[in-house]
Amino acid sequence: MGWKIGYLPVEIGSKMVYNWCLNKDMRP
Repeated sequence: MGWKIGYLPVEIGSKMVYNWCLNKDMRP
């Protein structure tokens, strides 16, 4: 269970950066 505490923020952060990059590329 302890590994989830360190893994969850990394997964959420990577998804946020991924979505941010997609939105940045989609802008004209």
